[in-house]
Amino acid sequence: MSGAARRYAEALLDAVWEEPSEVRDATKAEVQRLAEAITSVGDLRNALENPSYSSEERLSVLDAVSGQLELSPRVKNFARLVVERGRAEELTEMSETFASLLDERTGRTRALITSAQPLEEAEADRIREALEKRTGKTIEVELAVDPALIGGVRAEVGTIVFDGTIRAELDKLREQLGDDA
Repeated sequence: MSGAARRYAEALLDAVWEEPSEVRDATKAEVQRLAEAITSVGDLRNALENPSYSSEERLSVLDAVSGQLELSPRVKNFARLVVERGRAEELTEMSETFASLLDERTGRTRALITSAQPLEEAEADRIREALEKRTGKTIEVELAVDPALIGGVRAEVGTIVFDGTIRAELDKLREQLGDDA
């Protein structure tokens, strides 16, 4: 992570820290939407990052996009500052850093729960509660489906992986029996 991306993310977080959690979460979502738009639309990325465009042209494009994405004045002003200072190419990193710092300050962490078949809401809630007990943090869950797991569930919380899948058990058995089995 670049030092500049961290400084910008910290400044934005400091600006919204005293606001209710809904405002902080909305800010995170808005910055993510903007970063995703810049990443996925090549012409937009070029217009904001290319120094051959004047500052006024880049800001005009940003203002139009901010309106389409319904960005709050705070996030729009943040993005304008980033573009004015020639750091638009770091917006994705700033977005990721902002989300991580917000999670860190609020004692929240993200978990990716992957299962062979879609989980029912009650099952996902039970897994989330178990992970919260285990980690002592509030868990924000993202669900994924991977039929290759055959059955069971794998949960990734930061760098920790809890793997209770049939695929993992088969891999362990294969390893115990030797690679040629």
